[in-house]
Formats: sequence, structure tokens, C-alpha cells
Amino acid sequence: RAEEVSVSVAGSGDVETERLESRRAKVSIAGSGDVSVWALESLDATVAGSGDIRYYGDPSISSRVAGSGSLKRLGSAP
Repeated sequence: RAEEVSVSVAGSGDVETERLESRRAKVSIAGSGDVSVWALESLDATVAGSGDIRYYGDPSISSRVAGSGSLKRLGSAP
């Protein structure tokens, strides 16, 4: 378990941290990368491009999506 997870993808690449339970998650994608996280309290999500952020948990969400990228909830826990 972590207090905070911070993930940044620039270009292409996938990051899978959904098995690491965190209180807060901050995810930034610029390009075509995909990220999966597990956030309990808050998720700050930014996508610029075609990247996708998939998350577990029921956090409060602050999101900004520009392009064809998406933000999708997968469930309460992995």
C-alpha cells in the first residue's frame, strides 16, 4: 500500500500499477501510452493524445482529457 502513486508517460508505453493500492494517484499521459492504477481517495488524471487511464477504486476525480484518450473505471478492486 502506498500513500501516493505518480505516473507520467510521454510518447508511447504502458504502465500497470493496478495491484499497488494507493490513497492518491496522479497520472499524466502525453501521447499514446496506457496506465492502470488503484486509487482509494483521489485521482488526478491528465490525458493529451490517445492514451487511456483505467482505474480501480472509488476516488474523487479531477480529470482533463484532450484528444481521443479516455478515463475508465474498472471496478472497486483488481
